[in-house]
Amino acid sequence: MGIRGLEMATAAIFAMVTAGWTVAGQATADPIAVVVNPDSPVAEISTASLRAIYLGQATSLAGAPVLPVNYKSNTPIRTAFEKALMGMEPERVNEHWKSQKFLGFGDNQPVIYTSAEAVKKFVSRQKGGIGYLPLSQVDSTVFLVKKVNGHDIGGAGYPYQSP
Repeated sequence: MGIRGLEMATAAIFAMVTAGWTVAGQATADPIAVVVNPDSPVAEISTASLRAIYLGQATSLAGAPVLPVNYKSNTPIRTAFEKALMGMEPERVNEHWKSQKFLGFGDNQPVIYTSAEAVKKFVSRQKGGIGYLPLSQVDSTVFLVKKVNGHDIGGAGYPYQSP
């Protein structure tokens, strides 16, 4: 391969990588973005706060009521998010909520939807709504939480990646 061929191959590889594809043709991981209702813009959140919200141990964020939304159990995005956030398998999270309901504390359980579009619609319309989406699905109908534990979405140390 001559210099010209090498330049063309390098340019092609660069184009694939910057377009979100690896050389092997596999899509790169889309970060999982935390989103909130546009009326309650929270630019940054800690993992501890997010975990407390998704375990029903916190019902407010930045002094305002919060209502979390989740995906149906065992969906790839929910499994990835809960493993990264709580270090729990889906079965363990389900056990947590069964226990909370039994003890009379199940009122803070996240609302369940089956698609990113439904999650986005809920968060955009529900005052205090908080959820998560693949970054590629975020649009102007929701407010993007730009940092988790001080890490930019998709940057080094950002904990949530789509499966």
